[in-house]
Amino acid sequence: MRVHRAPKWRPVGLTLDELKESVWNDFKARFVARFWEQVDRSAGDDNCWPWTGRTRKGYGYLALLGREVRATRIVWLLTYGSIGSELNACHRCDNPACVNPNHLFMGTHQENMDDMANKGRRAPALIGQKHPMAKLTDVDVREVKRLLAAGLSQHAIAAHFKVTQSTISWIATGKHWGHVA
Repeated sequence: MRVHRAPKWRPVGLTLDELKESVWNDFKARFVARFWEQVDRSAGDDNCWPWTGRTRKGYGYLALLGREVRATRIVWLLTYGSIGSELNACHRCDNPACVNPNHLFMGTHQENMDDMANKGRRAPALIGQKHPMAKLTDVDVREVKRLLAAGLSQHAIAAHFKVTQSTISWIATGKHWGHVA
């Protein structure tokens, strides 16, 4: 019985490197077209271009060569070129879904956090009695500090306030509730 083998073929006139480049260029063209299909640019060049594809926490994501990549990084690459791995594509418009390259700037994580704080978008810290899981109030903590200063044991104080001894220890060292005088 004769085994049929598929012939090794190569398009006439193309080297292997040229074939690889041709395949890569075809992939890039299809990827770029797929990317822009998921962007709503109907509001015009000056307004936000929301990502209509898959999102997580409001930010657009797209698979690229088996990896999840934020849509803002891809649009920056397509528009301006490479990005350092330590840099983020940050929003001037503060709209996570926006992929308009005119609304983006490159910055470190710290620069992005500073930008958020400067714009007043940082959520207030839920510390002390403002935290939904707090078992003590500011008044309770002042009493704990008074009792500690009077020489009561941390275990006795913890039992009185129905908290753990480690909670009282953290108050004593200032690790927790340091904002209460």
